[in-house]
Formats: sequence, C-alpha cells, structure tokens
Amino acid sequence: MSEDGGFLGVAGYESPDGAFIGGGLKDLAAVYGRTSAAIRGLLIVLLERNCADDTLLMDGIFVEPEARGRGVGKALLNAMEERAERSALRRVRLDVIDTNPQGTRAI
Repeated sequence: MSEDGGFLGVAGYESPDGAFIGGGLKDLAAVYGRTSAAIRGLLIVLLERNCADDTLLMDGIFVEPEARGRGVGKALLNAMEERAERSALRRVRLDVIDTNPQGTRAI
C-alpha cells in the first residue's frame, strides 16, 4: 500500500499454516466461466508441485503498472522472507513463469 492507502501490489503465498490469495474452482468460474475454469483448474492441478514442510511457497506477485520500478516488488519479496522467518520456515520458494508481458527484471 502507498502512504496514502493506494494499492501498489500483492504477493500470494502458501505455507504449512495456510495461504494468502487462495481460491478454488468456484472463484475461477466467477472470473473465467465454467468451461475455462475447468481447463485452468486442471492445468493448475497438473502443474502444481508439492511444497516441503519447511518452505514458504511464493506463488504469485503483482505490482500495479504505475508502481513498477519503484521497489514495490523488492518490498514484497522482503515481506515474504520476513513471513517465513516469523513462521520458522527455513526456505522460500518462488514459482515463476518464463514469460512476462513487461519483460523480466532482476530485483
């Protein structure tokens, strides 16, 4: 969040204690329709990898286009590391895709 309360970005994660930014087939259907949700859900199941008990899985990150290049992504990554430490998790795993409409950038 920005200093004035505006949305800048969000990171989703899963851990042994639960998840943030989760969802299910019903949520997918509300956005994409039943047929597309079924296809997307199947792909998620096929591509999903198990996460070790000592690991926080960061499974998504989004930064508003106007906030990109301002350190928001780095702050979200740091927050994931801090979350893992508070939960006594030894590792953070980031699952990524190899394409990004804006290109990929090191943080």
